[in-house]
Amino acid sequence: MLSLFSFQELDLSAGALLLANSIREEDWKKLIESSFQKKDQYRKVISKQLVGMLLLIYAKQDLIPFIQDVATDSAATGILGIMVEKPFYFILFYFFSKIY
Repeated sequence: MLSLFSFQELDLSAGALLLANSIREEDWKKLIESSFQKKDQYRKVISKQLVGMLLLIYAKQDLIPFIQDVATDSAATGILGIMVEKPFYFILFYFFSKIY
């Protein structure tokens, strides 16, 4: 089983908008991981945060060997390509030899 968590408007502070720097991911990661019934059964595959948006993907431990070539990228699409009021990111990976 794969679990995907996506958050929007996570950190809209001035510093986060200007510098694309936020530390909110760790708080949400702890909360999500504490909610799993068997905490050692799931493992984080990848996470990507860009200001107010956060995406986390978890997989059951026995599926980890079938997840390959995980890639991620992002772009700041705001004013002058610096401010990140409209972030864009993607996560790409192979799961059982199919691309997602």
